[in-house]
Amino acid sequence: MAKILKASSREFTEDKNKIDGYRLFTDTSRAYAQIQPENLNFDLRKLNPGQCSAPLHYHHYAEEMFLVMQGSMMLRTTEGKFPVANGDIIFCEKGETGAHQFYNDSSEPCIYLDIRSFLGYDLCEYPESNKLLFEVTNDNGTTTIRQTATFDPVGILGRAYWYAVFPFHHLVFGGMLQRIAQTALRERVTPRSASV
Repeated sequence: MAKILKASSREFTEDKNKIDGYRLFTDTSRAYAQIQPENLNFDLRKLNPGQCSAPLHYHHYAEEMFLVMQGSMMLRTTEGKFPVANGDIIFCEKGETGAHQFYNDSSEPCIYLDIRSFLGYDLCEYPESNKLLFEVTNDNGTTTIRQTATFDPVGILGRAYWYAVFPFHHLVFGGMLQRIAQTALRERVTPRSASV
């Protein structure tokens, strides 16, 4: 069934667990309309002046596209900084080359549509802050995995350790998350019978 999210019904609320400098607001009308996409996720976001959307990050299993609907902001990638404004579309491929961050360097709020693919799992990596975010959700079933791994290196030895083990993150965490998701999907198709 097609559902319409009217502009007159928009209500932005601050995302949970955000800190100063990273205050992002999301429109709640999608939740009120009980829209639960399976493979194409989306949110309408509002980024106020002087705020970042998130630390620089990229997704291992999701592509993202953004449409700036009102205002302007700065897009930061590994290639540099680029101004984006009303009507601009930004595409971020999965993997390191799709790393991105938004910063509102204007004096007005910027509203943008965030559209992303969703396979049932994702691994998000924050290369500058040494964080990983796993996310597996299924609102209609019982599957929910959300784990954030943080490592804050101290001194030159801590940084040396971080960069020595960093290349193995793709092997360990990427493969682990994919195997968890595949197992969950396999069990959803052929559930185990209960023992009596």
